[in-house]
Amino acid sequence: MAQRKRKSFHWWLLGAGGGLLVLDLLFYFTVLAPARRVYGSREAEHQNVVKTLTERKKDVARLEAIQAHLKNATGGESVRFQQYLWSVDDGFSALIQFLNDTTKQAGVRKDRTSFKSSEEAGSGLLEVQVGLPVEGTYTDIVKFINSLQRGNHVLIIDSIGLRSGQDNPNLVRLDLSMLTYMRTI
Repeated sequence: MAQRKRKSFHWWLLGAGGGLLVLDLLFYFTVLAPARRVYGSREAEHQNVVKTLTERKKDVARLEAIQAHLKNATGGESVRFQQYLWSVDDGFSALIQFLNDTTKQAGVRKDRTSFKSSEEAGSGLLEVQVGLPVEGTYTDIVKFINSLQRGNHVLIIDSIGLRSGQDNPNLVRLDLSMLTYMRTI
């Protein structure tokens, strides 16, 4: 009889252990596994943010150097910086003309250009964010970007969105976000 109780107890322990094992597996697959997948995707997002932040820091350092030169510019430096920045008086029309000429020369079609500006307090600069969607062949798009970079004024490409053309698969649609500065003094 004692042996029967002992066997019964062993089976009960084995059943309880098996039940706990099943509960542990259910807990793992319903709670821990999805959390680990989310953590992995968050880690990848974090790495992308760190990479983007590093690139932006380089742009900021370059712009701060330009701003420092502008504040301390005298004589020849002042003339040189005036050459690279549009004046706020005629800057928007000159910028639009430059973009129109560049798109025509590169052979791309330009949609509506958008502008958003904000004055940098005490710097004598007006920061202008330019949105420019264009469409053309891949070669024409590359030619267009090269023309923008070879221009005589400060024009920083902030972000690029590229996708195939909707009507013609041989065309590429490029959504550019650019940053430039205009002198307010």
